[in-house]
This record gives sequence, C-alpha cells and structure tokens, in this order.
Amino acid sequence: MLARLLTLFALAAIAAVPAAQSASPATQTASTVAGSASLAPPTGLRAFLLRADEPTYNSFPRTPSFAWTPYDGAQSYDFELATSKTFDDRTMVWSTHEPSTLKVPATAIPVALPWMTGRPYALYAHVRAQTAKGATRWSAPFGFNMRWTTVAEALAPDIPGLVRWKPVDGATSYEVWFVEADKVITTTTNVADEREYYTLREGPAGTSTVQWRVRAVRKLYGGFPNAIPAVSFGPWSQTFVSTNPQFSTGPLAAVESASNVVSTGAANLVAHSLTPGFVFSGNTTATGLAGPRPLFRVYVATDSQCVNIVFTGSIVGSPAYAPRTSGPLALSGATVTTATTTSTSTTTTTTTTTASATTTASPYLNGDQTATFRADGSPVTTNEQGGDSSTSSTTGTAGSTTARAASTIPAEYTTAGPFVDLWDIGSPNGRYWWTVVPVMPTTNGYRDLEVPQDACRAGRVGQFGKASQPTTTSARSPYASGLSASGELIAAKSAKPTFYRAALIGWEPAPGAIAYEVQWSKTKSPWQPASTMSEYTAATSLLLDSLTPGAWYYRVRGIDPYVRGPFKQMSWSAAVAIKIARPKFLVESGVTVRPVK
Repeated sequence: MLARLLTLFALAAIAAVPAAQSASPATQTASTVAGSASLAPPTGLRAFLLRADEPTYNSFPRTPSFAWTPYDGAQSYDFELATSKTFDDRTMVWSTHEPSTLKVPATAIPVALPWMTGRPYALYAHVRAQTAKGATRWSAPFGFNMRWTTVAEALAPDIPGLVRWKPVDGATSYEVWFVEADKVITTTTNVADEREYYTLREGPAGTSTVQWRVRAVRKLYGGFPNAIPAVSFGPWSQTFVSTNPQFSTGPLAAVESASNVVSTGAANLVAHSLTPGFVFSGNTTATGLAGPRPLFRVYVATDSQCVNIVFTGSIVGSPAYAPRTSGPLALSGATVTTATTTSTSTTTTTTTTTASATTTASPYLNGDQTATFRADGSPVTTNEQGGDSSTSSTTGTAGSTTARAASTIPAEYTTAGPFVDLWDIGSPNGRYWWTVVPVMPTTNGYRDLEVPQDACRAGRVGQFGKASQPTTTSARSPYASGLSASGELIAAKSAKPTFYRAALIGWEPAPGAIAYEVQWSKTKSPWQPASTMSEYTAATSLLLDSLTPGAWYYRVRGIDPYVRGPFKQMSWSAAVAIKIARPKFLVESGVTVRPVK
C-alpha cells in the first residue's frame, strides 16, 4: 500500500512539471541548461521509410520518419532537423513545438524534403528527452542524404509517337529532353508525345527515330524556415532512341492508352495510376474529311457517347498525345511563350511574343492555342493552357460533401495550373472514354472537323480506368510502428497491431500524389471520421498521437493539384485496423517501472 502511495505521489509530481515549465520560461531555460549538463542523451536515433525495424540507411528518396530508443523517465521529447550539425537558426529545417508535445520516441516530418547531398551528409537530426530533472543532453547527430534511388529507364516496347519511362520513387514531375529538337518539356505523368517531330513537318525523315532523355524532378511541398531549394532534380538518363513506323493515312482509329501499363479497350481494360498518353492511327473522319496536313485533338469524356467532355487535348501532329505542364506548341499566328524555372524558386518566369499570322511558327516553341474551334464553331481551350481550378463538370456543388472536403486542402498543395491530370474514377466499374478528331487550319485559326460525339458514334472510341492509392500494408501487417504495452519500440507484426499511446504509420506513395490526407475512425463501416479536420502531410508517414485507447481504423489518400476543380483528392486506401492500448508500465521518479501483474 505504501509503495502504491509513493508511486501516485511521484506521478502527481511529474504531471505538474510541464505546467510549471511552461508558466515560467526563465525557469524552463535554467532547468534545460542544468539538466543538459548532467543527464545522458537518448540513443539509437535512426531514420526509416515504412517501419521502425528496417535496416539503418543514410540515404532516402523521400522524407523518412525517425525513431530512437525509449528514454526511461522521459515526459516528452524535443526533435530538430537541420542542414548542419550546429543546429543553429540559420540551418534549422524543422523542429517540434516548444514546449514539445511529442510523447513517444518516434516522429514524422510533414514536409517533402528536396533531393540534396552533403559531405558526408546534407541533413542532420538529433533528439533530447524532457524529464522531471530537466532536459537531457542532445543525442549524437544522425546524418543522411536525400537522393533518387534510380535513374529513369525507358519502357518497352516502342509506341508510335510516344515515349515512356519507369516512374522514379520520390519524383513529383519529370523533364523530357528531345535531343534533335533541342527542347525540354515538363509533365506530371510518365509519358510524352513526340509532337515536336510531327507537327508542321512533312515526311518520315524527321520522325523515324527520336532521341530523348528524361530526368526526375522533386518539388518541395510544405513550409521551411530557411532557404532550402524549392525544386531539386535527379540526373539525366542515358540517351534513348525510339523508332516510329511510317505515318499511316486513312480512317482515324483509337488504338490504345498508355502509361506504365497499356489499355486497349473493353477487352483489356486496365486502370492507369497516372494520366496516360493516347495513341491513334489514320488521318480522316468517318466521312473521309482530312486537313491539308495531319493535325489532331484528343477529347476525354465520362460517357460512352463522348458528350460530357472533361479533358481537352492540345493540337498535335503526332499519332499520339500526352498532356504536358509546359504548354502546347505554338501554331501559326500564335502567342509564343518561353518559360524557365530555377532550382531556388517556385516562380516561373515567362516571356511572350506574337508570331506573324503570315508566317509559320517554329514547331519547337510553346504558345497559347487560342484561335481554335470545335466543329460546331464554339471556341475550345486545351487543358494545357491552365484554366480556372474552381470549375469543372464533375465538381460537387456548394454545400455538398465534395465541396466541404475540398475546401480543407492546405493552399500549399494546390497550383494555378495547367490542370492536365484526370480524377480517379472508381475503376473497374467507373471509366473514361476517349476519342480523337482531325483538325484543319482555316483563315482565322484552327477548327475540328468533327464533334467528339460523332467520332464516338462512328466507333472511334477507347476506354480506360484511372485509380491511384497509397499502399499501407505489406502482405502480413501494416506499415506502422509504436511503443508496445511494455514500453519497447516495435514495428507491426500482425494484421491488427497494438501500440501504446500513439502509432507512426507509413505508406508507399500513390503515383501522381504530391501530398496526402489521413483520416481515422472508430468504425470501419460506416466510416465516421473521428475529427472534423483531416491531417495533411507532404511526406509518406504520419504520427497518430491523438487516439484514445481502443480499436481504430485509418485510411490514406493522395492529393493531385493538377486535376481541374477544387476536389484534388485521389482514391482512399483500404482501411487499416490498429489498437491503442493502455500502458502496463508507470513512470516513477524518472525510472520506467513495469509491474509484474
């Protein structure tokens, strides 16, 4: 009985310490200094991507999580990340709040760290514990680099008018360098069309082989207090050579959609995780109409009649089309735009000039395709020219669940355009339908020779699915870590793991996502979010530290800022079950005590 009373008194005294420290900053500082000189630091600091039991690495393609050995008597932890082992204000990247609310020996950083390497390391982390006796000394720094794990590789086989590559872990977009055209374009997907080699050019001499290179781009998302570069790059790939057959004439046909997978239609309906490129053949309408030279436009709809158009491609001369963020090609009489992006700023600087209407614009320059019309005479604007993010035929109305959910997305996870990606559509039941129409130059611009619904009615229609969700579990257990009920830091070993106080969850990235939304619920079905506000992060991990003891479920979905409309969320992951347990240990006088019973 006396031992239990002593324990209760000790716990009461410990509970009073944070309030006293926060009430008197001067006292807190003095305690921190005094404690730092006498108390040993935490040990075992390490970084990992998915689980705390991973082997120790010092290089990561995306922002890692951190864990360390639990410190006996710790009431909370302070964690800092910097670009130098000095950890001064000039080099600080991220830290826990003062006073810290971090109660477990693990943390996740909610920002997308850029690729950067140092000698030996570009980034350093350290941690200390706050105890009843004051703060411990800071731990030994843990150094690491941020860098790509692979260089982009070309995907086989060659597809006429299109280049493809394997997505790179950690990339948020790509640059493609068409060597003969001496031009670099940008895209958020893993395909690019060869419009520079076909548009406004004739004959097979310039299209039979195409040399190209690609590199991954990683953009910083989330806020930093110092001047870390906002954009970082992977190395250029080797030079790849794609071959193309001779351009075929005759009736236009929708052949396939391609990303890292290929979908040829209903018999082979494949869901793309990234917005695909579209491949077609021929050059005439169903009635035999064709322009003086091959020019085409792709439309994507949500119905098989191609009436409800949700994506409009730019005019290209190639037998394939893939969306770009660098904009469409300039046509005769177009406004020409050149853009440059530096690695130290998110600002894109543009310069515009107007080409003469009596001359032919260079096929290698980008420019707004403004004087373009559908076959019915209505003006048409490609998605590659930006647009109003708040408007879309598929966006929820004001006051709807969709509109409310979209309004909570942090501003740093949005963009001013162009909006060149497609929403996830609930594949395999939901699907997109696409078609292609020939385009003809006129005295006042460019005009489609068919409306999309006529092209689809004639049988020139393809279909595909799109779905991209993060992977939250391995074959046996979730990507989750935390304290066991007896106080050790563990990784999940079962399908429904149990942790004390909090769980640090991780996931494999969703292709096309630059950030993530996380929700948790006490029930799997119906799903009832326990918080009115979701958690958002630009990393691929999150510390769930506000869960009460009991059974919980969590789910994760990506955010793609390049889809039109306010609703940027992608598909939810499957719900993952975890249990938060009450502890079987007490903190008594700075020592972790584990009762036998």
